Amino acid sequence: MNKLIPHLRIENCKEAIEYYQQIFGGKIKNTQLADGIEMFKGHEGKYIHAELHINEDCIIYLQTHWANK
Repeated sequence: MNKLIPHLRIENCKEAIEYYQQIFGGKIKNTQLADGIEMFKGHEGKYIHAELHINEDCIIYLQTHWANK
């Protein structure tokens, strides 16, 4: 069977994955917070990476991408 595994780079991974979970259901897994990582200083409490496992054939990978402003 074919699988759907999109990988999205967005500005706020935590908000997006919670929104997608409300729409599609599934379980949020493998989250990584920016807390305590020097290169992400100033982004505490935000996810760097998370996965939404909708079913065995569909997993959405999300990664936070902070624009240089």
